[in-house]
Amino acid sequence: MYRSTSRWIAILTLLMFSTPGVLAQNAPGSAAIDASLRGAVERKDVPGVVALVVNRDRVLYQGAFGVTDSASGRELKSDALFRIASMTKPVTSVALMQLVEQGRIGLDDPAEKYLPELAGLKVIESFDPKTGDYKLRPVKSAPTVRHFLTHTSGLAYPFTSAIWRDLKPRAG
Repeated sequence: MYRSTSRWIAILTLLMFSTPGVLAQNAPGSAAIDASLRGAVERKDVPGVVALVVNRDRVLYQGAFGVTDSASGRELKSDALFRIASMTKPVTSVALMQLVEQGRIGLDDPAEKYLPELAGLKVIESFDPKTGDYKLRPVKSAPTVRHFLTHTSGLAYPFTSAIWRDLKPRAG
């Protein structure tokens, strides 16, 4: 029904990171931004879009176009709530990289330095889906902050791993 929104995400990202002077100077020209976003809704690229650009001092641009729900046709407002689901990953990554820039966290630090619950992790060495039997072993090296940022820590979701989907852990 709606085309890929990746192009619009890129456009909104550019808006977010535009220099404040450019938007402030063109504040009366925000009609061009409105027209572009409204056009995306009219072409059915997206069902609706809310855009907000701010600097330290004030709101530079705000607009809402489209509907909150395609079935009801209810108008989208600028204070609409959105489920962001996996978009928490880039938001968290940016926040963490700011801590790295400040020298408060190291990318190659063991993750257990910040989350002690990760100490003493075990790895599934073997798993028999027919019997449910499995064997664990200690990790060869502790996962680092970098491993978690790059999704190479070894952790998985049941929907991405048949082992995690079918594993029934023993007590302890």
